Amino acid sequence: MPSNSPLTSRDPTKIADYRLLGRLGEGGQGVVYLAVSGSGREVAVKWLRDGLSGTPDDVERFLREAQVAQRVAEFCTAQVLDTGVEDDRPFIVSEYIEGPSLQRVITKDGPRSGADLHRLAIGTIIALAAVHEAGIVHRDFKPANVILGADGPRVIDFGIARVLDATATQTSSVLGTPAYMSPEQFRGHPVGPAADLFSWASTMVYAATGRPPFGDDTAAAVLTRVLHDPPDLSGLTDPLGEVVSDCLAKDPARRPSVEQVTTRLLRRRAAPASFGLPPSIANAAPPAHTPPPAQAAPPAYAVPLANAAPPENAAPPENAAPPAKATADPVARPRFWHTPGWRRHRPKVLAGASVTAALATLLWAGLALPWRGLLPTSTATGAPSITPSAPSPAAKLRKTQLVGTQTTIYESPGDPIKLTAYTQAGKDDDSATYLRTGKSEEFALYPGMIEGELSPDGRYTVTRSALFDDGDYDSLIVTELATSARFTVRTTKSPQNATLRGWSRDSSKVLVSFFKPADDGAVYKGFGVLDIASRQFRSVPTPDGVFTGSAFSWDQDKGAINGYGKAVRFLDAEGNRIRDYHDVGTLPGDATDVFSPSGQTFVTNCSGTERYAHCLWTTADGRFVRRFTSDCHEVLGWYDESHLYCYSAAKHSIQVVDSSGRYVRTLADVEDYDGFTPVYSRAR
Repeated sequence: MPSNSPLTSRDPTKIADYRLLGRLGEGGQGVVYLAVSGSGREVAVKWLRDGLSGTPDDVERFLREAQVAQRVAEFCTAQVLDTGVEDDRPFIVSEYIEGPSLQRVITKDGPRSGADLHRLAIGTIIALAAVHEAGIVHRDFKPANVILGADGPRVIDFGIARVLDATATQTSSVLGTPAYMSPEQFRGHPVGPAADLFSWASTMVYAATGRPPFGDDTAAAVLTRVLHDPPDLSGLTDPLGEVVSDCLAKDPARRPSVEQVTTRLLRRRAAPASFGLPPSIANAAPPAHTPPPAQAAPPAYAVPLANAAPPENAAPPENAAPPAKATADPVARPRFWHTPGWRRHRPKVLAGASVTAALATLLWAGLALPWRGLLPTSTATGAPSITPSAPSPAAKLRKTQLVGTQTTIYESPGDPIKLTAYTQAGKDDDSATYLRTGKSEEFALYPGMIEGELSPDGRYTVTRSALFDDGDYDSLIVTELATSARFTVRTTKSPQNATLRGWSRDSSKVLVSFFKPADDGAVYKGFGVLDIASRQFRSVPTPDGVFTGSAFSWDQDKGAINGYGKAVRFLDAEGNRIRDYHDVGTLPGDATDVFSPSGQTFVTNCSGTERYAHCLWTTADGRFVRRFTSDCHEVLGWYDESHLYCYSAAKHSIQVVDSSGRYVRTLADVEDYDGFTPVYSRAR
């Protein structure tokens, strides 16, 4: 029977259509009730306390964000079923999981060890992968939010953390439980999946030892130890101990991804034939169109990207119908810095790949599938052949230290691309933009600009002002280098922004993507095109079926593309939908042009195994060409027709890789990539 306490005189007897039976718990966020739905199903209803409700806009944002949680795969999590508002206070309804919390079990029965601990680690990391897959960062992963149900561990409370964090910021408090919070949460920095890995690792230490790795005394003491001291891992043995230690790195960029953790846990200890998975996974039905099992790792501060990679030597399945309605795309999450004058967000979308249903498929298969067979490299019938080949031998590379940065670039006169601009975040929430204009090989500072790019023909620069003008408009400044003539064009009005998404290939137009800064991301509203010859800016504020989690990019001067989930949408210049390619992976958020120089092929992020994976597709009809892995987790663009350039967090460098994923050369060593935005242009 469910364990609950009676309702009090202060409690309602009904919330919306849910009849309340008793209290399951109460905390700083609100009260959790055991309830019965109209169909007779027992559910858990969390009703936020009045102080967290905020304004009507906050409530609306809560409902929008909570709906995203309904997309979380149900294995290993308490599935979110419904949301609503009662007496101006939002509520969220989830599957009721009978069972004690991990915290209660460890307090009562003591730490876990051996196979029990290993199963707990695998079950919870898979649950975390499912949460990240839906584009959610839990932010409050802790023993109290792991329920040990009859069918295995389930993770709860992932549906409201992002919204509550926004409210906490407004009230000058921090959401989370100090003993399990990451350094970036304490510092108020942007929080991504890496923070959840830190909290997961802390929870595993508690499960194995009965205490958190940094203690659980005063918040101030815990904060000091989290920020400055090594964790106490005494009593924790390998293979889990080594993985946990890596997840507790102070720098989020140095923590492994959820996929890497899963792979290491499964590989370091061979699973016997009788190895039992939690019934919540073992009895789950495989998803439709199950791809080969594969994973890849997202970078810090990045929400993992969904993907279903095609089988070897096969084209992807027929394009399915698009979603019934456009919802916030869980793929892209910006990273921020602020500019002088006001706290203005500048979005920088990070891309990566994540565990998908393929991971569950691997587990259903008994953890015994050979990993090497999951990396198809052959070409689908009829698709253009892309043969990896090394770039032609280059002259001695010129080494240049970029002013205002800790970045060093390496260049050759024969390079097909060239760094023409960059923006570097400053220590005082400032940023500086530098452009190489063609008059000199040196980079010149453009004061007051938050973004800048040189046109492909080298004739113009376009920059974006760091401040709104006196009419509260975002604006672009175009300068003709030969004459120094310039003009300014307004794009959109505050609080909406218009971030640069690049020049057209013929240098005649500039694309911007409209967005509104959010507390932990950005909501993209449409795009606009500036025609240089006429100096006219045309806005497309609400394109057909816009997906608000993804920025817009050029479709080879024909229109724009927009990514959502595992699909790519092609739009004409007026924002009308031309076609969708489904199950092709997700667009690399840092790449403003995903098309090869010939335009025949485009690149997406797709699931890999131990390393980051990329998929190539035909532009004309979306057919699968090739999948390969590399050490790079952020594709930045095409170096030439058979090479990509991308960023490797492991090596802190921008690299060139061929279309089989082999390293070719280094373009830049970057010590602070999170604050550095490079812009490469095709050499003239």
